[in-house]
Formats: sequence, structure tokens, C-alpha cells
Amino acid sequence: MQFGACCLQFKNCGLCSLTEIFVQFLTFSLHVLNSDSLFGYWSGYDSDNNVINFGEYIFKKVLKVRIHRAGEDDWSRIVRICDETLGKDYIENLKADHLEVLVAKMQNGGVVGFVAFKSFSEKCPSTEFPFINNDKIPASFKYCSSKGLVGIIKTLAVDPKYQGRGVGTKLFDSAHEECIDSNTTAIIVPAWKQNNVINIKNILRNKGYEFLTELSDYWKNDCDKNLFKCPSRKPNGQCVCSLVIYWKLI
Repeated sequence: MQFGACCLQFKNCGLCSLTEIFVQFLTFSLHVLNSDSLFGYWSGYDSDNNVINFGEYIFKKVLKVRIHRAGEDDWSRIVRICDETLGKDYIENLKADHLEVLVAKMQNGGVVGFVAFKSFSEKCPSTEFPFINNDKIPASFKYCSSKGLVGIIKTLAVDPKYQGRGVGTKLFDSAHEECIDSNTTAIIVPAWKQNNVINIKNILRNKGYEFLTELSDYWKNDCDKNLFKCPSRKPNGQCVCSLVIYWKLI
């Protein structure tokens, strides 16, 4: 929070384009990249391990967007975002699932992201994702799914030009609230893991979601059949993606 406060103060005070701020044993510098971004380096002393650590970071201005249900005029942009972030033709998987879709729009009406979700009844995750070992599903989740609706936030994608500016968080929050309003007893979220990175992991943790299971090679067969073109697939054809499923009781 100190970083954010310093960043905001620097951005608003109209000082020079480079400043250094010392907080206890921590030093960092900020550079103005453009009207929406600050870039910097940090270094600090780790007294527990008796070493000096360092790294870099970037602050991006939160983008003002409005969340709406997707209309017919929005689908061309949804398809484009999906092709760029999830792989060409992956959109067909979403259409087949009959999901509800929300979009994030800028003030000029441009779509910069979307989230797809739905609620279903009397099904556990092993029905929606048949590769899940039923023994790995907590008894509390099985009980909830047998007694009421289960929500699933299945896909979230943001235009690469606007990633890291709060759009994904707003979309996820909206889908999360929609699921709750549908009287769901639990929500599951399948997350895409590539090169050991889960892009929405922080969003899920902040919302209190817990790890359920990981399915390696979940998309491999569809990718091998060229049903969609995964942007992370290696030139030699090796699949490096997996599906990590999180869940939360409501």
C-alpha cells in the first residue's frame, strides 16, 4: 500500500519524471512511461536471510469500464479477444456450452474484455469436467452440488492492450455476483495454467477461492485435433498447459 500511495502522489504532484523514495531499508525509483503507466526498480535488505534483493515493477492506471450483458454487436470483438488470448477458434467451445456472457466496455463503447459463466443443478465437477477424479472432490462440495445450483465462471479474457488495469477483476466480480444472485451454493472456476503461471490466481485468492485439483493435458486432445490453436503450444507440438480448478462455498 505504501507503493500505491507513493505512486499516486508522484503521479499527481507534477514533479520530475524520476524520483527515488526511501522507506525504511527499501529503495525504489519511478519512471513515467506514459499517461497510464509508471515503471520502476526496487531494492531492499532482507534481514532474515542477510541478503539484498532487487527487482522491477510497473504500475498501471485502472481503466474505467462499464459491465454489460453481451449484445449481438459485441460478438465480433469477443471473438477477436478470444482468438488473441486463448487461441483461434477456441470461441466455438464457449458457444457450445450456452454460457451467459458479460463484457467490459470503455466510455467510447469499445469492448476490452469478457467473462462467460453459468449455473447448473445437481451436478458435481466430475460431470462438467469428466477427467476429475471423484475422490478428489471434497465431501462438502458434493453435498452442496446435490442440494442446489452450482455456478461456474468458465472463461475470462481481456484484450492484451488493457491487461493489468483492473478489467479482469471487475469482470470476475460481476460474474461472481451474478452466480450468487442465482442462488448458487458453490462456485467453481477453471483456470488456465501455462508455463507454471495462472493469470487469475491473485483474483481467486482475494475472493477466497481454494484449490480443488489440477488436470494436466486437459486441452491436449482438442489441440492435437486442431480444434483450436493454443498460443502457448510449443513448435514441437508439446502441450505446456493444464487446467487448475478452484472452488468456493457460498
